[in-house]
Amino acid sequence: MRTFSKIILLLTLGFIGFSCVPKPYIEIEADKRMGDWSGTRINKDGQEVPMAAQLIAYKNGRFTANLLSEFDKKDNLLANISGKVKGIDIQLIGSYKQGTRWKGVVTDSSFNGVYHGQDHGTFTLKKVIRLSPNLGKQSPEGAVILFDGSNLDAWTQESSVPGYIDLSKHVGGSECAEYLKAQVWSDIDQNAILELGSNDGIAAWINGKKIISENVLRRASAGEELVKVSLKSGWNNFLMKIVNAGGGWGMFARLTDKDGKPLSNISEKVDGVQSRNILIKNDHYLTLWDMAGPYRIEGKNGREIFDNPFPPEKNDPTVEWRKLDIHKLGDAAQWIIKNDAVEIKPGTSGMLTRQKFTNFALHIEFRLPFMPNSNGQGRGNSGVYLQGRYEVQVLDSYGLEGKDNECGGIYKVGAPAVNMCAPPMQWQSYDIDFTAPTFNSMGEKTADARATVNHNGVIIHDNIAIPKPTGGAINMNTDKPGSLLLQDHGNPVQFRNIWIVKRNT
Repeated sequence: MRTFSKIILLLTLGFIGFSCVPKPYIEIEADKRMGDWSGTRINKDGQEVPMAAQLIAYKNGRFTANLLSEFDKKDNLLANISGKVKGIDIQLIGSYKQGTRWKGVVTDSSFNGVYHGQDHGTFTLKKVIRLSPNLGKQSPEGAVILFDGSNLDAWTQESSVPGYIDLSKHVGGSECAEYLKAQVWSDIDQNAILELGSNDGIAAWINGKKIISENVLRRASAGEELVKVSLKSGWNNFLMKIVNAGGGWGMFARLTDKDGKPLSNISEKVDGVQSRNILIKNDHYLTLWDMAGPYRIEGKNGREIFDNPFPPEKNDPTVEWRKLDIHKLGDAAQWIIKNDAVEIKPGTSGMLTRQKFTNFALHIEFRLPFMPNSNGQGRGNSGVYLQGRYEVQVLDSYGLEGKDNECGGIYKVGAPAVNMCAPPMQWQSYDIDFTAPTFNSMGEKTADARATVNHNGVIIHDNIAIPKPTGGAINMNTDKPGSLLLQDHGNPVQFRNIWIVKRNT
């Protein structure tokens, strides 16, 4: 009988009416035959040559296999074959160059097959587990220990970032729409910039006029949208609609002048009167809101309900509004410690270090959940954000091409030199050497940020330049030190053995 390992799989529960229910994870069993295989093949000349394979599991008992000339190289694909479980074995078939046809059968202990065409022969493979040589790497003297399995004292929750309205904390749930309304007093008629950031889609109105509508899937980043607005003298009415499509959920909002300087001549409404105290305490972000919702439509996800006008934007007088409690800064990290690792608690937002860093060497180990029913960015998604601004992707992209939005990639900056992603449920390592951008006395950037990334013992980025923060950055303050951020993208990725060595240059 086959042996199985316990894994975690994301399942969606049904919803009723306009309520929101979190997406829980339950344990199922995973076929341990997925992963790496190594052996040889006999070609038409009777020669025995090395061969390898990656066996990837998908839903409904289906599998694909990359047949390779060797592991961890570019242009090493011999064929890609696919199939499903039949009886107790996995039967796979496919074609490749010059019409060569490949067949394979995977049992508990072997992966054997034949191929026919311009070349022909047989192959025999055995299951192997290839571990990173950097797993368990010891921190040197003087290193900053960020997580050793005992506690999360070095971390806080991303929702503690000044100005962030964390709807995951205040509302909960997913695939929902929430409405926020506020009143802002302006001393004069004036033009301004409304800096917005949202997780995920956002629509906004000022004094009944829609000023933005962005149906996006992203992590909130302060100032990601810069919207020109006109404030009238006196009270101005703000209405926001934020839609959640999985993972974290929230918003940033701040009013500035055209040069990005926060307005000093505005106030929020506190118990019916003007007040600037809370604005100042929260770095001038708007934090005093009334909330209504959550709203959803049965059978539709967050992005699909974005354009649906729910009662608050129709000025329905029966809408029940409630006060938003101002978030407390420095909230303790909410992720879960288990077996000396910390696991993402989906929907709680990312986890970031209380300490900030400039130049450093980082060691971190991670394990991806097994999610055969998901694909692409929904399969074991997280990220390691250097200074909270530059993301090295974490994703179950085992056996994929290795793009800039897959494991080891730096989004829209560079794909890994080779895809070193291990199978899900296997511990992996990143060793990252990071150099922050530099600036002259006038505040002008003189050099881009740079990073060297070692994934599972192989350098996949060698001193790569990162010209600007990647998508989902906490902020754009690239001239200042920043926290290390681990992203909550709604999947239970685990991390362990996290430490940093600070450098002066």
